[in-house]
Amino acid sequence: MLQVGSSKADSSKESNSSQQSWRLEKIRSASWFISVVVNLAALTDSMFFGLIVPFLPNLLKSRIGLVDDAEIQVWNSVLVGVYGGAVFIGSPIFGWYADRAKSRKLPLLLGYVSLAASTVLLHLGKSLALLVLGRILQGLSSACVSSVGFAILFDAFGTEEAGGAMGWVAASLDAGGFIGPALAGVLFSAGGESAVFIFAYAFIVFDILLGLLVILDRKQPDLKMPLASSLPASASPSDSDSESDSEDSSTAVSSTVVSDSEDNNGSKSEKSSSSENVSALEKSKQQQQQQEQLSFTTDSRPAGVSFRRLMLNPRLVAAFTGWLVVGSFETAFDSVLPIFVEQTYHWAVLGAGLIFLGFYLPGIIVSPICGYIMDRVRNSPRILCTLGFALAGPSFILLGLAEGPGISQQALLCVLLSLVGIGTGLSGPPLLKEVGTVVELAERENPGAYGPKGATARAYGVHNAAFAIGNLLGPVLAGAMKAAYGWGVMGWVFGVMSIAMGAVTMCSLEGWIWESTSISFARFRKTRHIGSAEIEVEEAV
Repeated sequence: MLQVGSSKADSSKESNSSQQSWRLEKIRSASWFISVVVNLAALTDSMFFGLIVPFLPNLLKSRIGLVDDAEIQVWNSVLVGVYGGAVFIGSPIFGWYADRAKSRKLPLLLGYVSLAASTVLLHLGKSLALLVLGRILQGLSSACVSSVGFAILFDAFGTEEAGGAMGWVAASLDAGGFIGPALAGVLFSAGGESAVFIFAYAFIVFDILLGLLVILDRKQPDLKMPLASSLPASASPSDSDSESDSEDSSTAVSSTVVSDSEDNNGSKSEKSSSSENVSALEKSKQQQQQQEQLSFTTDSRPAGVSFRRLMLNPRLVAAFTGWLVVGSFETAFDSVLPIFVEQTYHWAVLGAGLIFLGFYLPGIIVSPICGYIMDRVRNSPRILCTLGFALAGPSFILLGLAEGPGISQQALLCVLLSLVGIGTGLSGPPLLKEVGTVVELAERENPGAYGPKGATARAYGVHNAAFAIGNLLGPVLAGAMKAAYGWGVMGWVFGVMSIAMGAVTMCSLEGWIWESTSISFARFRKTRHIGSAEIEVEEAV
């Protein structure tokens, strides 16, 4: 009797432990947790850019020993420029690697490691070469996190829910762009360089911990689930549609185990049956992966299908160009707005910094709303993106009316900056979603043609490289136009650019506007696994 009681107690403990482990793993692999990890990575990426830049001139003076203002300006520009160059070069490379790695988790962690190394070099480096190397590593980290992060989000949410996910990550990028410089100023004033870098180290450690916790590319979630007899009622396979496919096979395993238990009335039979089913599923999984690898390495893709040709898809070209333009808008004011408000309105440094809140805050609010709408309203990405560029264009053009020291001109400038921010907030998420959507449709039209993991990360790598070009182009173009022709002409240049981009997105986003279906990818076949059978369902895009 004692042995029977002990056996029951051990069985109960194993069941509770298995249930707790399954619940923890379910949280770590949940789409919302993946979204938190990627959004925090995006926030860190954009925040660290602004966290270091404000006191780079001070580093060049105090640590390197530069005295001449012209020399300081040159090296400050070099340190800013090499960051953008590293993002441009590194984004396609990391995208390519992420599409060929066994899991996207390793490239993400490499991005964190690169960020940690760059922070150490910028904190302790006492030569120009080390500072330049630190900025290069920081740019490579940004390239890795952005390219891989967007692909991870699209993998986790799919076409149907990617809009909301992209809306939040766009808001995170905007938030980091504003928080970084402001926080750097506060920390530097309170504790100098050490305070800034201590905060940076703490943030990186938190990012790495989350990156280690998250579970990506979980191929067989059913292997980790507890037996059906030990599951609570609320954890049944019918809890969500997204898990129904993987849980069907788990239910088959569990039902077999329960049947054996009833027939034999023994825990040994239950464990044996479960082991055999798990082994069979693992073997099937390995065989499927080997077949996928073989089909890719033998280059069995149809003639005319290649990643290069995919990147020339008009929808992707429009998305890349639009993201480049948004990138130029994000940084255009960095080189001209502080000087303009100081010379025209005689504002102090605090006012010159706070004016950026009027630009970033609307985008932070609007982007998640835009993503929510995209997931629920058909053809809304085209409408929202076009509306964003159409709103930003006239707002740029009207900037010339804000010249003058009066209160009305100052208020007008704040309003116009907010409208530009709303415009970029509306345009960004549709462009992000468009990349993943087109790639997914291409992959479903030609299964396996772009490799076992598809081409999502590579496409987002190109997308992020376009954004890096925009980040470099924005301040250069704005500064040159203002210096040569004045504030008003600068606004006209960016306004015309925005209106032209709005016309392009109206015609090409989600397919040509005069066609009733998407270009070349009108329908796709979706494979559903029901038990041991596969059913192909044709769905309209």
